[in-house]
Amino acid sequence: MSRDKRALRSRVVRRRRATVHSSDFQLRHAADWPISSCLISETWTEPEQLIQIVLTRARAGAGSGEKMAVGVYLVDPACLGLKNTYGKMMAGRERQEMLECIGMTAHMVEVEPGIAAGVIRAGIAYAADCGIEPQADFAETHHLVAGIPPLDVAGRLRLGGEDGKPLYIVGPEDDVDAIIRRLTAKLGTEGFDYALGI
Repeated sequence: MSRDKRALRSRVVRRRRATVHSSDFQLRHAADWPISSCLISETWTEPEQLIQIVLTRARAGAGSGEKMAVGVYLVDPACLGLKNTYGKMMAGRERQEMLECIGMTAHMVEVEPGIAAGVIRAGIAYAADCGIEPQADFAETHHLVAGIPPLDVAGRLRLGGEDGKPLYIVGPEDDVDAIIRRLTAKLGTEGFDYALGI
């Protein structure tokens, strides 16, 4: 590799690291801001449904032009737990555009933040019993939910499939072989079911 290419690669890596550290710092700083909105998929109590959660924190007294801290969480209560998550500082228009995009596939309703925290933590705990860890970006987005006392959702949220076993529903972007290996190592070949997603 030429010296110019090595220098360019080094700059790209440093820029990526700086972006990650900056995002983590911003979300950590926003963790104490008041919650201005907490949305969840309307179907969150229905079995075998992916659950979308959007939590927004805004600085007290913030003007309309200031950015808000937004955390997005995709929970699979049937098996994988926190399947995807990301957090970002967003202006109001960007957040609205994101919500409109989410609304094309999932109708969202306002919910008490404790319910959202309970769903996220229940999903993570169930997945851990299946040998699955939360998506890596939770290292950043957990700041936004860490201070929320979770409510008990056990009576409303069904974990696993219909027969009580974990049910892995294959998603279009999943590393299926890796997930099957983890589930098999933890639960054995008969310890879980799987199905192709629609």
